[in-house]
Amino acid sequence: MNKELKQAIIKWVIENENALQLTNDTTNQFKAYIFDEKGEWLIGGQEISNFIDKFIDLYTEYEPL
Repeated sequence: MNKELKQAIIKWVIENENALQLTNDTTNQFKAYIFDEKGEWLIGGQEISNFIDKFIDLYTEYEPL
């Protein structure tokens, strides 16, 4: 996955962090990079989906001070 796509995903998540279903909304936003028109994985699509999941978990993780 290229750096520009990672940056776009990170920017989108940060700008939309208050979305009710952040992971689903992010996946829908970038689904052209993840799935083909039949809904099947594109080459590298699983990696992008995993990146979205892991970044959202990391970004939204709550750790009290």
